[in-house]
Amino acid sequence: EAAGVTESQVSFIKAYLDSDDGRVVYDIEFYSGDTEYDYEIDAQNGDIVEFDREIEYFRIPQSGSGSPAEPADKDDYIGETLAKSIALERAGADEAQAVFNDIRLDYDDGRVDYDVEFYVGNIEYEYDIDALSGSIIEYSRETENRSSRGTTDTQKQSPKPAASNDTSGYIGEASAKTIALSDAGLTESQVTRMKVSLDRDDRRMVYEVEFRDGRMEYEYEIDAVTGEIIESDSEYDD
Repeated sequence: EAAGVTESQVSFIKAYLDSDDGRVVYDIEFYSGDTEYDYEIDAQNGDIVEFDREIEYFRIPQSGSGSPAEPADKDDYIGETLAKSIALERAGADEAQAVFNDIRLDYDDGRVDYDVEFYVGNIEYEYDIDALSGSIIEYSRETENRSSRGTTDTQKQSPKPAASNDTSGYIGEASAKTIALSDAGLTESQVTRMKVSLDRDDRRMVYEVEFRDGRMEYEYEIDAVTGEIIESDSEYDD
């Protein structure tokens, strides 16, 4: 009813009872034409808790097939080689430097994409790349205690002292913002909802930097002493 369609006009993908943030909801997903609809409906009062609608170019699966929708022609995919190149270029790395953990075709939120995961030194990169357009849907980068062969370094580190009010040795919020914006290839005038906060994560003091560029959300964790990017994440908000 909210979508303005009848049951005879749609193909249901899923309908099941779930729990979300302590509330019991029905997750309903269906297609009508080339539009995918996702609803969360309160299981007790029938309120629509969350709603999403997205135009897709997919062939709708047959009723009861249980398989996700797929593009009509897989020849339209950009291919694993190009997906790897796109991820490496965004990371600023050469293929010779990278140790690939995984690259696979996946179906996520009504979209077919390539999941690309690799290491360069002790930095792990993960990218979701649209299989049709080649656009980067989501990416993350995390610094880990790993060798270049991708195995975990199990040497124990001495605990860091608890945080104090003395921030004289820290790079400061302004520098943290500059580091994050530079990595994202943006200027402060281009972004909105900029937030910077000092926090402690795994016994390390970090600056958490968040901002938006249009519908793209960026989040960074930056070492408060060295300025090293510990973790970064970018996600397109549908």
